[in-house]
Amino acid sequence: MSNFKKGDELFDFLKVISEKNESKTVEIRTLYKLGIIQIKDGKVVFAKSSSGEFGREAFLEIINWKKSKFQILELSYSLKENILVENQFSQLVKNYKVVDDTLVKKDIDNHECELLAECPIYNKFKGKGIKNFWIRVYCKGRKHVECERKLIHLSGETVPDKLLPNGKDLIDIENSII
Repeated sequence: MSNFKKGDELFDFLKVISEKNESKTVEIRTLYKLGIIQIKDGKVVFAKSSSGEFGREAFLEIINWKKSKFQILELSYSLKENILVENQFSQLVKNYKVVDDTLVKKDIDNHECELLAECPIYNKFKGKGIKNFWIRVYCKGRKHVECERKLIHLSGETVPDKLLPNGKDLIDIENSII
């Protein structure tokens, strides 16, 4: 095991590992939290936090922890992959920046997704009152950069028609208010 490094260097460290297509497992700690991020061949493939989050949510939580420290773990095995979008880290690098040692979302002037015309979710919910929540928050809101549909599309994979921007399946909630 290596020595702990200051957490404010974590994002830049992960970015370098990703750009070099390296593989590393990193343990991140705060006074009360513990997290693991694994990068394989430059892609973030696993993240878990002590709060119980897994995958993308855990990754976003961990890289935003204040007063953290991290170290490289020497594992002789790979953790079970729980982040499936290949280009996720590169998308995060585009959407976040470090300001005064804090990772913050970039101010994105264009709050409208460039994929609206071809998106079945946008076409299904436009003009539907409260159900256009997805459009207000994701399609034409700041969260369009976090849209699971968009991330999958950008990775070159086929996007399931019933996938909602938050990663849940439309069939599961189709009869609910939102």
